[in-house]
Amino acid sequence: MNYGMRGADAEADAQLVEQLAHQWDVPFYSISAQMLGFDPHDQRNFQERARDIRYRWLQQVRQTEQYDKIATAHQLDDQVETLLMRLFRGSSLKGLVGIPPSRQDIIRPLLSIPRAMIVEYLRQKNLPYRIDHTNLTEDYLRNRIRHRILPTIQAVFPAWATAFNHTTSHLSRQYVLYRALWEERVYKIVRPYLQGYYIARTALEKSLEGHAQELWEEILHWLGFSAHQIEEIGLFDDHYTGQKFHNSKWTLYVERNGWVFLPNDFSSQWSKQIIHGPGVYQTRWGTVEVHVLKSDEKIPQSSSTIVVSPDDMALPLVLRPRQKGDVFYPVGWSSGVRLKKLLTNARYPTHQKSTAPVLTDAEGNILWIPGVRVSSRLKNPSTPHRWLLKWLPYFQE
Repeated sequence: MNYGMRGADAEADAQLVEQLAHQWDVPFYSISAQMLGFDPHDQRNFQERARDIRYRWLQQVRQTEQYDKIATAHQLDDQVETLLMRLFRGSSLKGLVGIPPSRQDIIRPLLSIPRAMIVEYLRQKNLPYRIDHTNLTEDYLRNRIRHRILPTIQAVFPAWATAFNHTTSHLSRQYVLYRALWEERVYKIVRPYLQGYYIARTALEKSLEGHAQELWEEILHWLGFSAHQIEEIGLFDDHYTGQKFHNSKWTLYVERNGWVFLPNDFSSQWSKQIIHGPGVYQTRWGTVEVHVLKSDEKIPQSSSTIVVSPDDMALPLVLRPRQKGDVFYPVGWSSGVRLKKLLTNARYPTHQKSTAPVLTDAEGNILWIPGVRVSSRLKNPSTPHRWLLKWLPYFQE
């Protein structure tokens, strides 16, 4: 892949690889990164963007040609450089494990071999190779580590390669054990919810005998939050209801008794439901069941259940999302209140507030906020013909 940064040098690299491919009778693939929308003049996170587009292209080639694996050329010096950068920047245990030898369909067969040994092998076998001259500069942190720090390590610890392999191998095995124990624990407190997860505060606080903060940070790391973002989110017991945090995939909502994680592409929108009679009516946040009551059944009105007489109101009933400007008249109140304010005072879940379900009659009068309050406009049934409406939420703190 040519990123358009090294001009004739990059073209010469490609020519050498193509010549070797023809000589050895193996397929050759080449592409300009700019053809995939890569801007070489944008220096923001250049290496990260280059890595991302490189792997996406390699996966396309692998899938198109039906190859099993992608083998990368990472070697031991790359591993050392990566770990030193992570160590001095601050890293979790996962970061100190370093570059994995394999990950899904990616393998790194040279990862335990020092760069010097690879170069010596090429010379002994008289195999042609080229040097990326940008690696000789100190423009990038990795290059400064390569040219300033690694030679000192080599001078002080001549057998560093063998020792380093032992250390990374030991850490990897320990991390596998740690992950198995961690996943066993985390799946006891992380509950699936819609397309994401919910963590109850009490479940987290009771976990790991006083190490809830460490587990909290590992959960955030597991969901892709960076070290900087985790630091910004802070202590789990310092949060207040209504806070929101984001990474590239998830939005974290701080609720009254826990935390909700929903994907950024999750849509809270849902379509209104017309209630003509008994049945089950779906919203984004739960269902309303409508049943015909027997004449002798007595069920009191509540935030979760109401009884209506279809003979006493304008039909059909409408179950719809909250709208901007909605005004509600709760039982016992002398005046109306903005529904948004009512939901806030009722500590309604933050991630549901913008599209909370509302039940109205055919004239648009709000009769019920399922799970919250009953309206003073909802009359007591005066006829034996009655319906029971029951709210069944998906989310319960």
